[in-house]
Amino acid sequence: MAQLPSLQMLKSFEAVSRLGSFTQAAAELHVSHSAISQQIKALEAYLGRQLLQRQAKKIMVSEDGRLYAIQIRDALKSLEDATFQLKSNPRQAELVIATLPSFAAHWLAPRLLDFRQQYPQIRLKLQVNLTVGDLTEQYADIAIRMGNGDWRAAAQKDRLFYDELWVVAAADFQQGRLYFSDQQIIETPVISSMEAWNLWCEQTQLSLPEQTLLQVNDSNVVIEMLRRGLGIALERKSVVFDLVQQGVLKKISKTVAAYPWAYWSVIPEGQTVQPETHLFLDWLKQQVAVYEQSSGLSAAL
Repeated sequence: MAQLPSLQMLKSFEAVSRLGSFTQAAAELHVSHSAISQQIKALEAYLGRQLLQRQAKKIMVSEDGRLYAIQIRDALKSLEDATFQLKSNPRQAELVIATLPSFAAHWLAPRLLDFRQQYPQIRLKLQVNLTVGDLTEQYADIAIRMGNGDWRAAAQKDRLFYDELWVVAAADFQQGRLYFSDQQIIETPVISSMEAWNLWCEQTQLSLPEQTLLQVNDSNVVIEMLRRGLGIALERKSVVFDLVQQGVLKKISKTVAAYPWAYWSVIPEGQTVQPETHLFLDWLKQQVAVYEQSSGLSAAL
């Protein structure tokens, strides 16, 4: 942007051109008569032309000065309006949260209404991606990640909770006949996601499932296929727990496997930690406590 005269120069000239008096302009702007005179001289020197003609005790505005004063007046009014509007509206902070699509859809998003009700002044933005990039490559105030917590670009990290793997199916799968033994489960065609069946099979001391209907790299697609009664799947409890509670899905085995990675809240290096960041992290911890209590008290089947 081209260099502009100072705001004081412009305000001094606008006041003199409108009031026709250095004295009245000085009184309006709460400065001395000589300060107004110096600002006008500096503005004329900057522009390289005369804006005011001084005749005895009368101030005459040149034609160039008259047109310039009108434009300055409009610009100052726009600045005044913009400032008033900004001061009149409460600040709405934006908080960007990066996480996996499945966790966002089935655990975080359903709980965000509570946060919005508590903190309506904070605008939330979810940034979801199956590809978990380097923390330094994502613009996010908070990242919710799975792992062992060894992120080098993390300014702060807190473990939220450990997960586990459940075998689930639609409540009406096979006309609701869902009393499977673990042996029957591995003999049933499965929808295979990113979750490793070997962790579950180690608990049962059984071989891997014999048939795979489809391999999918997104738990959201797996859950939609489950809803449609197309098979059974091994999924993270955090992703299916609410659906099991609602009766949409059914946990069909008492055998569970510990998930190898925990969920963490991570603040990337270089991010300025705003007050709303602390509010969200405190709220998130409360939600985790409620979830762990309710999931711990839920029936095994």
